[in-house]
Amino acid sequence: MPFFGYVTPQETSDVSCGVGVVRWDYSHSPTSLLEYIYIPMLKKNQRLRTASFNEVFRLGQRLHAAHFQVIYLKSADFHASVVVGKKVHKTAVARNRLRRQVYGALYRAAKAAPLPYTLIVVAKPSLKTVSAKGVSPLVAEVVALLRAR
Repeated sequence: MPFFGYVTPQETSDVSCGVGVVRWDYSHSPTSLLEYIYIPMLKKNQRLRTASFNEVFRLGQRLHAAHFQVIYLKSADFHASVVVGKKVHKTAVARNRLRRQVYGALYRAAKAAPLPYTLIVVAKPSLKTVSAKGVSPLVAEVVALLRAR
């Protein structure tokens, strides 16, 4: 079910809606749609469970990039998890926003071409300096490196 949000630079917050996240603006009436932003998320069955996470973390190969470390295992289906620690952002709101952005970029990459991997994407503290619009190209670059292996 689609969910619409009102967006302006002031008084906005993120609202989760099933398989995506929208930004909702509290300062305008519901009749004035300013801009609709939809950040897709991975489906729940594509995210890693705890047992799988521990197995991939222990047995997986590692790929280091400037802003991410990717731990991966070859698999038949695509599964992923994103880890953003307190060294990257101090507040949970900022960490969750970054996590959603990375999940969205992974969703788009997996939708464009199949990824036969189980991934754990760990954000490095250097990601703190990257703007919100710069996260998606960085994830796409890491996915391209992964596909080249």
